[in-house]
Amino acid sequence: MPICSLRKLSWSSKLGSIRGLRFEQSTVTRSMKVIKFTPELTELIKKGEKSTTFRLFDDKNLTKGDEVILATRDGKKVAEFAKAKLTEVYIKTIKDLNADDYKGHEPIRETSLEDYKKYCGIKVTEDTEVKIVRFKIIK
Repeated sequence: MPICSLRKLSWSSKLGSIRGLRFEQSTVTRSMKVIKFTPELTELIKKGEKSTTFRLFDDKNLTKGDEVILATRDGKKVAEFAKAKLTEVYIKTIKDLNADDYKGHEPIRETSLEDYKKYCGIKVTEDTEVKIVRFKIIK
């Protein structure tokens, strides 16, 4: 399922908090972008089964070549689990997604507009853009 937005960390600390989220064991460097995943998706990434994510309304301008922090978000707790390099980033509308776009993505059932709306909590149409982000773990 796509994630609707990202937050950029611009702070360095071993333990800190931003907007009520608690960050632990952080080795985040100044201005690194952070991509958050559920605990279930984190496990798929760690196993090498997930290397693609969909993002709606990307407010961080993710681009090919970016080095980012991958973090697990579990409620208000956020913990870094890896660093990754973005190997491919492109945009399509929801209605134009096809099987090739799902390579490296976790298996999902048929996704409807209602699923996107429920997950994102914002207005989503079939013309909404989805940023397809492929990544490779580097650390």
